[in-house]
Amino acid sequence: MVEHLSEFTNYSLIHRFIMSHRIQLYGPGSATADEKQSIPRLVSLRSTLLIGIASAVGYSIGLVLGLPRDFWIVITIILAVRSNTNLTITFASMMIMGTIAGSLIAAVITLGTNNLYLLLALLFSFAAVLFAVIGVNTILIQIFLVPFIIILLGIYYPGQWYISLYRIIDVAIGGAITVAMVYLRGLK
Repeated sequence: MVEHLSEFTNYSLIHRFIMSHRIQLYGPGSATADEKQSIPRLVSLRSTLLIGIASAVGYSIGLVLGLPRDFWIVITIILAVRSNTNLTITFASMMIMGTIAGSLIAAVITLGTNNLYLLLALLFSFAAVLFAVIGVNTILIQIFLVPFIIILLGIYYPGQWYISLYRIIDVAIGGAITVAMVYLRGLK
Protein backbone atom coordinates (compact mmCIF):
# COMPACT_ATOMS: atom_id res chain seq x y z
CA MET A 1 0.00 0.00 0.00
CA VAL A 2 2.81 2.41 0.90
CA GLU A 3 4.57 1.62 -2.41
CA HIS A 4 1.45 2.59 -4.37
CA LEU A 5 1.18 5.89 -2.51
CA SER A 6 4.81 6.76 -3.26
CA GLU A 7 4.26 5.99 -6.98
CA PHE A 8 1.19 8.21 -6.96
CA THR A 9 3.19 10.99 -5.30
CA ASN A 10 5.94 10.65 -7.92
CA TYR A 11 3.42 10.94 -10.75
CA SER A 12 1.83 13.89 -9.04
CA LEU A 13 5.19 15.63 -8.76
CA ILE A 14 6.00 14.98 -12.41
CA HIS A 15 2.60 16.32 -13.45
CA ARG A 16 3.10 19.50 -11.40
CA PHE A 17 6.57 19.99 -12.87
CA ILE A 18 5.30 19.68 -16.45
CA MET A 19 2.35 21.97 -15.84
CA SER A 20 4.52 24.66 -14.20
CA HIS A 21 6.90 24.70 -17.16
CA ARG A 22 4.03 24.68 -19.61
CA ILE A 23 2.57 27.81 -18.09
CA GLN A 24 5.99 29.52 -18.10
CA LEU A 25 6.43 28.84 -21.81
CA TYR A 26 3.59 31.12 -22.73
CA GLY A 27 4.54 33.93 -20.37
CA PRO A 28 2.52 37.06 -19.69
CA GLY A 29 0.69 38.62 -22.59
CA SER A 30 0.79 35.57 -24.84
CA ALA A 31 -2.04 33.22 -25.68
CA THR A 32 -2.91 30.53 -23.20
CA ALA A 33 -2.90 26.83 -24.00
CA ASP A 34 -6.70 26.83 -24.36
CA GLU A 35 -6.61 29.67 -26.88
CA LYS A 36 -3.91 27.92 -28.93
CA GLN A 37 -5.93 24.69 -28.94
CA SER A 38 -9.16 26.37 -30.06
CA ILE A 39 -7.95 26.89 -33.63
CA PRO A 40 -7.21 23.18 -34.29
CA ARG A 41 -10.47 22.31 -32.58
CA LEU A 42 -12.38 24.59 -34.96
CA VAL A 43 -10.66 23.05 -37.97
CA SER A 44 -11.43 19.56 -36.67
CA LEU A 45 -15.04 20.50 -36.00
CA ARG A 46 -15.40 21.96 -39.49
CA SER A 47 -13.90 18.84 -41.10
CA THR A 48 -16.11 16.59 -39.00
CA LEU A 49 -19.21 18.53 -40.00
CA LEU A 50 -18.25 18.32 -43.68
CA ILE A 51 -17.69 14.58 -43.42
CA GLY A 52 -21.04 14.20 -41.67
CA ILE A 53 -22.85 16.22 -44.33
CA ALA A 54 -21.09 14.32 -47.13
CA SER A 55 -22.01 11.01 -45.47
CA ALA A 56 -25.64 12.07 -45.19
CA VAL A 57 -25.67 13.10 -48.86
CA GLY A 58 -24.06 9.79 -49.87
CA TYR A 59 -26.47 7.75 -47.82
CA SER A 60 -29.41 9.69 -49.30
CA ILE A 61 -28.14 9.03 -52.82
CA GLY A 62 -27.88 5.33 -51.98
CA LEU A 63 -31.45 5.32 -50.68
CA VAL A 64 -32.78 7.16 -53.72
CA LEU A 65 -31.01 4.80 -56.11
CA GLY A 66 -32.24 1.80 -54.12
CA LEU A 67 -28.80 0.32 -53.58
CA PRO A 68 -29.02 -2.69 -51.26
CA ARG A 69 -25.87 -1.85 -49.25
CA ASP A 70 -25.85 1.93 -49.32
CA PHE A 71 -23.76 2.12 -46.15
CA TRP A 72 -20.73 1.24 -48.34
CA ILE A 73 -20.96 4.80 -49.68
CA VAL A 74 -20.65 6.23 -46.17
CA ILE A 75 -17.76 3.92 -45.29
CA THR A 76 -15.92 4.99 -48.44
CA ILE A 77 -16.41 8.67 -47.60
CA ILE A 78 -15.15 8.24 -44.05
CA LEU A 79 -12.11 6.18 -45.10
CA ALA A 80 -11.10 8.24 -48.13
CA VAL A 81 -10.88 11.67 -46.48
CA ARG A 82 -7.30 12.75 -45.84
CA SER A 83 -5.65 15.92 -44.59
CA ASN A 84 -5.06 17.50 -47.98
CA THR A 85 -6.75 17.53 -51.35
CA ASN A 86 -4.12 15.60 -53.30
CA LEU A 87 -3.95 12.81 -50.73
CA THR A 88 -7.72 12.50 -50.70
CA ILE A 89 -7.96 12.31 -54.49
CA THR A 90 -5.16 9.76 -54.64
CA PHE A 91 -6.63 7.63 -51.86
CA ALA A 92 -10.16 7.75 -53.28
CA SER A 93 -8.95 6.79 -56.77
CA MET A 94 -6.86 3.94 -55.33
CA MET A 95 -9.92 2.67 -53.45
CA ILE A 96 -12.00 2.77 -56.62
CA MET A 97 -9.36 1.00 -58.74
CA GLY A 98 -8.82 -1.70 -56.12
CA THR A 99 -12.56 -2.17 -55.70
CA ILE A 100 -13.07 -2.63 -59.43
CA ALA A 101 -10.31 -5.25 -59.62
CA GLY A 102 -11.47 -7.02 -56.46
CA SER A 103 -15.10 -7.01 -57.56
CA LEU A 104 -14.22 -8.59 -60.89
CA ILE A 105 -12.28 -11.32 -59.10
CA ALA A 106 -15.19 -11.87 -56.70
CA ALA A 107 -17.75 -11.98 -59.52
CA VAL A 108 -15.74 -14.64 -61.35
CA ILE A 109 -15.41 -16.71 -58.18
CA THR A 110 -19.07 -16.47 -57.19
CA LEU A 111 -20.19 -17.24 -60.76
CA GLY A 112 -17.73 -20.11 -61.09
CA THR A 113 -18.52 -22.17 -58.04
CA ASN A 114 -21.23 -23.01 -55.55
CA ASN A 115 -19.07 -25.45 -53.59
CA LEU A 116 -19.23 -24.34 -49.96
CA TYR A 117 -15.88 -25.87 -49.00
CA LEU A 118 -14.09 -24.18 -51.89
CA LEU A 119 -15.69 -20.86 -51.02
CA LEU A 120 -14.63 -21.23 -47.39
CA ALA A 121 -11.05 -22.06 -48.45
CA LEU A 122 -11.01 -19.01 -50.73
CA LEU A 123 -12.48 -16.89 -47.95
CA PHE A 124 -9.68 -17.97 -45.62
CA SER A 125 -7.08 -17.37 -48.34
CA PHE A 126 -8.29 -13.86 -49.07
CA ALA A 127 -8.38 -13.08 -45.35
CA ALA A 128 -4.79 -14.28 -44.87
CA VAL A 129 -3.49 -12.30 -47.84
CA LEU A 130 -5.51 -9.27 -46.78
CA PHE A 131 -3.83 -9.17 -43.40
CA ALA A 132 -0.46 -9.64 -45.10
CA VAL A 133 -0.90 -6.57 -47.32
CA ILE A 134 -2.42 -4.19 -44.76
CA GLY A 135 -0.26 -1.11 -44.69
CA VAL A 136 1.41 -1.89 -48.03
CA ASN A 137 -0.89 -0.36 -50.63
CA THR A 138 -4.52 0.71 -50.69
CA ILE A 139 -5.14 -0.89 -54.05
CA LEU A 140 -3.88 -4.25 -52.79
CA ILE A 141 -5.98 -3.96 -49.66
CA GLN A 142 -9.11 -3.38 -51.74
CA ILE A 143 -8.20 -6.14 -54.21
CA PHE A 144 -8.23 -8.68 -51.36
CA LEU A 145 -10.86 -7.09 -49.09
CA VAL A 146 -13.62 -6.88 -51.70
CA PRO A 147 -13.50 -10.58 -52.70
CA PHE A 148 -13.47 -11.47 -49.01
CA ILE A 149 -16.67 -9.47 -48.46
CA ILE A 150 -18.35 -10.65 -51.67
CA ILE A 151 -17.50 -14.34 -51.06
CA LEU A 152 -18.78 -14.02 -47.50
CA LEU A 153 -22.02 -12.55 -48.83
CA GLY A 154 -22.03 -15.18 -51.57
CA ILE A 155 -22.01 -17.92 -48.96
CA TYR A 156 -24.97 -16.32 -47.21
CA TYR A 157 -26.77 -15.32 -50.45
CA PRO A 158 -25.74 -17.92 -53.04
CA GLY A 159 -25.92 -17.01 -56.72
CA GLN A 160 -25.97 -13.25 -56.25
CA TRP A 161 -22.80 -12.31 -58.12
CA TYR A 162 -24.18 -8.85 -58.92
CA ILE A 163 -23.34 -7.74 -55.36
CA SER A 164 -19.92 -7.04 -56.90
CA LEU A 165 -21.47 -4.47 -59.21
CA TYR A 166 -23.23 -2.77 -56.30
CA ARG A 167 -19.91 -2.60 -54.48
CA ILE A 168 -18.29 -0.83 -57.45
CA ILE A 169 -21.18 1.64 -57.72
CA ASP A 170 -21.17 2.37 -53.98
CA VAL A 171 -17.43 2.98 -53.80
CA ALA A 172 -17.48 5.12 -56.96
CA ILE A 173 -20.27 7.30 -55.53
CA GLY A 174 -18.46 7.57 -52.19
CA GLY A 175 -15.20 8.49 -53.91
CA ALA A 176 -16.87 11.14 -56.06
CA ILE A 177 -18.59 12.70 -53.05
CA THR A 178 -15.31 12.68 -51.12
CA VAL A 179 -13.44 14.47 -53.90
CA ALA A 180 -16.26 17.02 -54.26
CA MET A 181 -16.27 17.60 -50.50
CA VAL A 182 -12.52 18.18 -50.40
CA TYR A 183 -12.77 20.72 -53.20
CA LEU A 184 -15.59 22.51 -51.39
CA ARG A 185 -13.56 22.46 -48.18
CA GLY A 186 -10.67 24.13 -50.02
CA LEU A 187 -12.83 26.99 -51.35
CA LYS A 188 -13.35 28.56 -47.92
